[in-house]
Amino acid sequence: MDLKAIDPAGLPENVELHEADLCELDLASLGGEPFDVMLSDMAPDTTGDPFGDHHRSIRLCNVLLDRVPEWLRPGGNLVMKVFEGEAYRDLLVRANGLFQKVKGFKPFTAEEVKKLRAKKLTPQQVLAERKKLGLK
Repeated sequence: MDLKAIDPAGLPENVELHEADLCELDLASLGGEPFDVMLSDMAPDTTGDPFGDHHRSIRLCNVLLDRVPEWLRPGGNLVMKVFEGEAYRDLLVRANGLFQKVKGFKPFTAEEVKKLRAKKLTPQQVLAERKKLGLK
């Protein structure tokens, strides 16, 4: 889902795209069944103010975490993008309260991608963490 239209080119048939505001949706509007995976590439419109952009990014991640107990099935996984800064650690602490394992990671840099491609390797980032059981 995104506030702006998403180009479906190259996506598998089982991927659903929604042009909408996350804050205005509930699980029923997304089919009513919890997801196996939630993958978030959400980011605020950047302003050039790293402090403000970071905190807006953290706010979006917290909105997503608010929905995890209802939207993500037990055993499901979440990957989300966040701009690192002073509130990053608090976000990880909050996520640790919802998941069995939480790990922050940085994606490959453009230079690392070039080196991997030169070796005929395809760069990928994968993070799969099991959700704690017993949550509503």
